[in-house]
Parts: sequence; structure tokens; C-alpha cells
Amino acid sequence: MKFHNQTNWQTADLLAIAKRVIKQIEQYGFDAECRKRLILTVVPARQQNWCSGYAYIKGKNAKVRIPKKSNELNDHIKRDFAHVIAHECAHIMGHKGEKWMRSHPVWGRKGADKYFAWASEMTIRKKEAARKTKPGIEDKITALDVRIKKWASKVKRAQTFLRKLTQSRKRYEKLLQLAAQKTASQT
Repeated sequence: MKFHNQTNWQTADLLAIAKRVIKQIEQYGFDAECRKRLILTVVPARQQNWCSGYAYIKGKNAKVRIPKKSNELNDHIKRDFAHVIAHECAHIMGHKGEKWMRSHPVWGRKGADKYFAWASEMTIRKKEAARKTKPGIEDKITALDVRIKKWASKVKRAQTFLRKLTQSRKRYEKLLQLAAQKTASQT
């Protein structure tokens, strides 16, 4: 399974829930082959009260949307997140009857609160904002050295190209002189 987190929630927390869901649904046929091809992407949701997602039948990509609330996710959203992962994994397995799936105790919302009650105790923390430090003098010198090297390389390439162009011009001038001498000698 590949896991991509594009939200402001910590990847380790979301991955822990996803792994536990997958372990729990193995008894329903989510085998090693399905787990190997699964690419689970978690993205922020526009709505703030529930999770949603989509996956193609027997596909490999599953996308789950989770609310991007400011501070903390409530227990209902955590259980809903676990349920949506299971539901999308069912599509990866090949289940396609949405009406049937929505009434199923694992794949549907009907029994999700009971089946994924453990998700309420899991923690989902916010990512800490990376603090930018002001570059020091050493950093500025290093950056300038990189730029100098880049421009020096451009100068060398330009000189090489000019030398080649000058050689080509001399060659054509010589050919022109030879052609002029040839026509002069024929007349």
C-alpha cells in the first residue's frame, strides 16, 4: 500500500487508522494482492461534518476526503474516516452495488459506528507548521557560489559556441574563395 497525505493532519496518525482498517477487513477478502496495489490518498474535504471518498471498481487508487477543521476532529469524524477507507477498499476488491454496500455493516454507514468504534480512541493531530529560519551569511555565500558556478558554466558554453561559429564561418569563407577561384580558372 502506498499512502499519500495532502492534508494538514499528521501522516503517522492517518496511516495508523488506515493500517488498522485494512487489517480489520482482511477477513472480508481484502487480500495481499489488493493491499499491494492500493494507493490511498487523503485530501482535505470542502464540507466539515463528514468524510467521503471514491475508488474505481477493481482499481488501485482510492481517494478519501477528511475535514480540515481548525483544531481537532471529533469521534464521529474519526469513525467516519475509518468507514470510508473500508468502503473504498471494498470497491478496490470489486464490490460495486452501492445500495447493497450502504446497508452492509462494514462497507455501509449502518454499522460503521459500532464496527469502527475503536477509531474514536485514535488520535489525529495537526501537522506542525515548519518554521522558516532566516538564512545566515554562510547560507548566502553558498547560494552565491552556486549562482557564480552556473553563470561561469554559461560563459564557457558561450565561448565554445562562439568558437564553433567562427570556425564554421571561416570554413564557408574558404569554400566561397575556392568556388570563386574555380569559376575564374574556367573562364
